[in-house]
Amino acid sequence: MKVFAQRAIDMARSAGATYADARLVEAREQFISTRNGEVESLVDADSVGMGIRVIFSGAWGFAACPEVTNEAIERTTRLAVAVAKASALVKAGEVKLAPEECVVDTWHSPCEKDP
Repeated sequence: MKVFAQRAIDMARSAGATYADARLVEAREQFISTRNGEVESLVDADSVGMGIRVIFSGAWGFAACPEVTNEAIERTTRLAVAVAKASALVKAGEVKLAPEECVVDTWHSPCEKDP
């Protein structure tokens, strides 16, 4: 998955963005409904997607896609850059980022007992 995020960032930078980040989200959700002690329905769903943010000419652009493929990443990155270019035409001021180090993180919800 990191390859896709890096591809989006590299593509945005090549298009002239002064900043780019990509956020990949993989989620698994399970829903169980019971009635009178019997399981009535059970849903187990996986989803994946990516959000891409860029700064171009001092303005933000954002786009997201519900799939992670090379074609989707390229299309979504182009859209994020196009949104930033359009935003730059009407910006009130330049976007300035705080000088922070890059953070890579993972989060899992705590589950002490299997429901």
